[in-house]
Amino acid sequence: SDLRLQGTLTGKPDGGEAIQSSSDATVHISGSALQLRWAGAPDLPAQFGHGAYSKTNWGQSSIRLTFGPLSLGLSNENLWMGPGMRNSLLMSNHAPGFKHLTLNTVRPVRTPLGSFEMQMIGGKLEGSGYSYLDNIPANAEWRYLSSFVMTYQPRWVPGLFLGLTRSFQNYHSHVKKFADYVPLFTPFQKVNDKNNVTGADDKDQLASLYARWLFKQAHAEVYFEYGVNDHAYNLRDFIGSPEHSRTYLFGLTKLSELNTREGEYIRANLEFTQMSQSIDRLVREAGSWYYHGLIAQGYTHKGEVLGAGIGPGGNLQSLSLSWLKGLKSLGILLERYVQNDDYYVSSIRDLNGYSRRWVDMSAGLQGTWNYKNLLFNARMQFINSLNYQWKLKNYDAGTYYIPENDVFNFHGELGITYRF
Repeated sequence: SDLRLQGTLTGKPDGGEAIQSSSDATVHISGSALQLRWAGAPDLPAQFGHGAYSKTNWGQSSIRLTFGPLSLGLSNENLWMGPGMRNSLLMSNHAPGFKHLTLNTVRPVRTPLGSFEMQMIGGKLEGSGYSYLDNIPANAEWRYLSSFVMTYQPRWVPGLFLGLTRSFQNYHSHVKKFADYVPLFTPFQKVNDKNNVTGADDKDQLASLYARWLFKQAHAEVYFEYGVNDHAYNLRDFIGSPEHSRTYLFGLTKLSELNTREGEYIRANLEFTQMSQSIDRLVREAGSWYYHGLIAQGYTHKGEVLGAGIGPGGNLQSLSLSWLKGLKSLGILLERYVQNDDYYVSSIRDLNGYSRRWVDMSAGLQGTWNYKNLLFNARMQFINSLNYQWKLKNYDAGTYYIPENDVFNFHGELGITYRF
């Protein structure tokens, strides 16, 4: 059965778990499964249809005109913006590539102040074609995306890179004038945006600042990225609660050369990504990253998030250790992934809610090997999910901890690439 409601839901659909929600919601009950989604949830279907499918696209293709340090072209390539290795806040290769015009540097532009690199794009974002739930129709209108990234390397601080990224999206029917196509110079503070002081227009905007410091002699680097999805009204507003609508990632990498063999290294990488809301949500709700009240699909393309693959409300701690030699690599990967903690905090609020976060603990093996023009890659990951889909067996509201609510999963990848 299907039920649409506004208000508070409390129920035990299987005589087991209890779920409460005080937000607008749609409930879909099918057999023993209950799925709850906030109204306006992004285009992130849990299942892409009910059968097999095949798709053909342009892949990592582009056509360009390069003159000096600049390149102008039409591309379908995946983009990566920011210093992260496991995740990127605004643009990663998690979603499929999308059609876009690009103007970018192909090498650093040197000036008396230091070196600059940049990329500006205008692209087309499409929906998945699937509804979030069977009873909610998908929005078919495509969206226009305008993104910008700039990196500055100061002349006086070797190895330091400072960067800014910014993205805007809007439904294409609302893009009518030049400022809509190139909105990158929109003021960061709402008080300075005379056309949108309240921030209630239909553009979705994200921004981040990042830094990367490379220590050449130590073969190490440290990096950080801090992003916001709701611009402050003014400087006073930002100083008062800089954690409002924020997300961040932090990482460090160390490369050690093996003394026994030339050209072989051990690389260690540690990275934390925090997408869930801060404690500021208690006084001012910000909503999850990649959600937007007026852009129904959220910050997605064909059903996948453009930024961090852990998705809205997700938190990830990742540690990898790899052996490297040229294109060859073999390594291990350890991760702790908290699934959509914003949803958990907002909707799983029964008396036993504080012990039922959905957390994936995983260990994996990964490697890449080249042979002549062929490049092979493989990955095996073993995942133990605690409270999978926030469900509890043998539910008892008066018990703090209910054991044995884990699910084991195996994920495998195998790929081959021909290098021309």
